[in-house]
Amino acid sequence: MTRLALRVLRDLMLVPLTAVLVYLAVMRLPYRADSDRKIATADNDARARLTAVLGDGSLGGAVEPWRRFFGGEPLGVRADPYTGADLRQALGRSLGLGARALLLALGWALALGVLRAATARRKVAALVDVAPALVFGTPLFLLALLAAVTAVEWGVPFQGSAWLAALVMAVAPGAFVGVVLSDALRAELVRPYVRTALAKGCSPARALLRHALPNALPALLDALAPVATSLLVGSFVAESFFGVQGFGRLYVRAAQDVDPGVVVVATSLFAAVLIAVSLAAELLRLAVDSRARKAAR
Repeated sequence: MTRLALRVLRDLMLVPLTAVLVYLAVMRLPYRADSDRKIATADNDARARLTAVLGDGSLGGAVEPWRRFFGGEPLGVRADPYTGADLRQALGRSLGLGARALLLALGWALALGVLRAATARRKVAALVDVAPALVFGTPLFLLALLAAVTAVEWGVPFQGSAWLAALVMAVAPGAFVGVVLSDALRAELVRPYVRTALAKGCSPARALLRHALPNALPALLDALAPVATSLLVGSFVAESFFGVQGFGRLYVRAAQDVDPGVVVVATSLFAAVLIAVSLAAELLRLAVDSRARKAAR
């Protein structure tokens, strides 16, 4: 069995294992539901509703919330409980937001990487490096949020704008990937095959884009998995601020309402998505990079 098959098997096993561990951890917490914030007792109505939704807290009871999730039954103990359809819909919005942010981040990274590599030996190189320096040296995400608040004061609406939220999320990851890509491009530009192309009359721009860039793209794929997962995690903050009705806002509201049924399923579901995204990025890298396939074998 190859390392790739072992990696896939390991990640697939992590999903149910995470779900069970989250279930057991949440069920061991003191459940507080009444107005006096007292711990609910076994004969309390809230505890009875919790048991109906989540089971008895044993290892076998971990199946109950997922049965309700896939069966469309209520998952929470609130007056207007969430269902599996609500969670799937919210997760779809968050994945859409993360996909937009990832596309913007990759576009920004590609432009920055090519520009830094093309101007590496020119006087304007210091000016090009200003952009990543600003991103890494300042809390740019917070500055973007402050700019959004200022825009509201000027009468510019931003609530519910998924593209604006994605743009704010993409700035820092895009700069990071752009720097990684530019370093890989600079390493490729000094290799013999590029020098040979230049000696045969190939223009520097064509040598960069036609010859060096395809060989440097695997470096971009190396950073794809951590960037994609960080964007999904960052969507929690962006959704809350920009008013996007996504998975992050639903999760925060369930935690504030002390709704453990939703917290159990949402936590496990989000962990499964992160594992799936990381695995998909690794499979994509192996599919397009022959050197990675040789290393895996």
